[in-house]
Amino acid sequence: MDEKKSNNAPIFIIGNPRSGTTLLRVILNTHKELSLPHEFQIVDILFTIFKDSNFNAPGVLDKFLDYIYSTERLRRLNVPRETFENVLSCQDLLDKATIVHSYFESYLKSRNEPRGTRWGDKTIGTIAYIDEILEMFPNAKFIHIIRDVRDVVCSMKERVYKFKFPKSKLHYTHNVIGGAYVWKQSEAFIQRNSNLNNSNYIKVSYSSLIAETEEVLRDVTQFLDIPFDKNMLEYYRHNSENGSIPEKSIKGWHENTFKPPQQNKIARYKLELNDIEIKTINFLAAKELKDNGFEVDNKETLFDKISVRYNLLKYHLYRNIKESVIVRRIYNLIK
Repeated sequence: MDEKKSNNAPIFIIGNPRSGTTLLRVILNTHKELSLPHEFQIVDILFTIFKDSNFNAPGVLDKFLDYIYSTERLRRLNVPRETFENVLSCQDLLDKATIVHSYFESYLKSRNEPRGTRWGDKTIGTIAYIDEILEMFPNAKFIHIIRDVRDVVCSMKERVYKFKFPKSKLHYTHNVIGGAYVWKQSEAFIQRNSNLNNSNYIKVSYSSLIAETEEVLRDVTQFLDIPFDKNMLEYYRHNSENGSIPEKSIKGWHENTFKPPQQNKIARYKLELNDIEIKTINFLAAKELKDNGFEVDNKETLFDKISVRYNLLKYHLYRNIKESVIVRRIYNLIK
């Protein structure tokens, strides 16, 4: 593998669920020099289930392939096992970096992409593996898209009942408080990482991507050291052609990637959240909101303070009950 050239380094889009990561992937996937498949947790699988595996030992690679090809998500991507095996067979030594690179090379081959096409990944959980990715691919490029947590929770409570980042606690995101905690977790992965710098990391605002699409994409392509491609501005016209979103993932999840940028998705929380919900999120994520340039109204009456603390207490009680070993055992017995 040759990842030395910056304009050939793998690309990783990272961010919180419902923050525009898929939209950005679809846009970049329209670029003639790039190919970014729908998400598949290959990095997470390698660093959890197969963390200590020696892929050069007899039977280990087959066990790994059996596992990943048993998943519906990989089957949706239509990467034939034979293609993946053929690419892997050309490698002298199998390690995690080789397997990840070979997987994406197999994806490119399965789609008959031109030789030299640069691959990228957008899988939500990879934000927890920045150090591991940099160890595998020292010249990797990270594009971090961030969206106002108050808008994120509006979207999460519609689509996601619960969510767990790797290396983190599970939260119940049908509740806006759970969604806010998940957003804080994603920000913590960035804030505590000392290996990110101006050469390998760029932050993109979701609202800017929507409102100033061309300007943002010019910054991103400059960061990636590739020419600007105007086709990206009409990503929604090409989305069906290039099969960027598997059919089962469109309805209810990614239908907006088939439309021009949706201005009404910015600051939607002002219409959808009540005053106490907003104040609760502001209380929880005040520092992260301010650090990312979002406005925060910290004015609270005594009633507000009591209501916010009561809502937090109620959420944590709910979460603790849901996660109680005894409660889960009773539930499993009943089920």
